[in-house]
Amino acid sequence: MAEGYEGTVADDPPAEAEDARDPEARRAALRRLRTEMETEMRARLRALRAALSEAAAPVMDPQEAGVDDVERDLEVALAEMESSTLKLIREAMRRLEDRTYGVCQDCGTEIPEIRLRALPFTSLCRECQERAEKEVDWSFLDPPSPPA
Repeated sequence: MAEGYEGTVADDPPAEAEDARDPEARRAALRRLRTEMETEMRARLRALRAALSEAAAPVMDPQEAGVDDVERDLEVALAEMESSTLKLIREAMRRLEDRTYGVCQDCGTEIPEIRLRALPFTSLCRECQERAEKEVDWSFLDPPSPPA
């Protein structure tokens, strides 16, 4: 669910990863990731606030106003996505404390190390994640049917 997140713990050099199942190493990696996300989110929110204050000035061109609206909507969507990712990171840190980190929350199998490196905040194995995604009703993305 962390779509749009470009950096991962997997980007770190292998020497920094030590024993990836070590709770302290995982906790440190999740803290780093959380700090990076929080910093990026604060910067986006500052930029959004600045853009909103600039929006108070009259806009001469309606097309320019439309572009500004789209840009603002994108910034809000990115902030929401980053907020969701931060929530997933906090949940992963809680699972570390509960000693359930790395165990699929649906089927109870161990999540492969390579998946944890790519998505350190994941709570599902690949198979359960794929099943969950198939269960989502994506029909809201379908274009409306023309009137008969």
